[in-house]
Amino acid sequence: MNGFKSPVELAKSACLAAKAKVAWSVPQMLVLGTMAGAYIAFGGWLMTVVTHDLAANMGLGFSRFLGGAIFSVGLMLVVIAGAELFTGNCMMPLSVMAGCTPMSGVVRNWFWVYVANFIGSVLVAFLIYYSGLWKGPIG
Repeated sequence: MNGFKSPVELAKSACLAAKAKVAWSVPQMLVLGTMAGAYIAFGGWLMTVVTHDLAANMGLGFSRFLGGAIFSVGLMLVVIAGAELFTGNCMMPLSVMAGCTPMSGVVRNWFWVYVANFIGSVLVAFLIYYSGLWKGPIG
């Protein structure tokens, strides 16, 4: 036993995860998806704040490196909070091919999670806009 899953075990895990996600209610998908969209938007805003003039002072390469490191904070928030990001569901067709879930359930999940991600990101954009944060030296 080496602590790693074999490809067959990974496929079985993906099927089980997809089966659970397909069973979620629309409100569950909306809440978890909205949180994920907001977290990613916060990560993007934080990256913008940190790197807005960094390239002129520290160089383009360092600015891009730091921007990537800072943006990943949004992804970390998604994982830690257990939020539902659309891209995390793109492996769900494997469960359809394995016969674990119906395609209609996967499409339903994709639709609601995508809509919720959009709602979460737009809410953060509204917060940034109406708070006036975009007007300052980082805007």
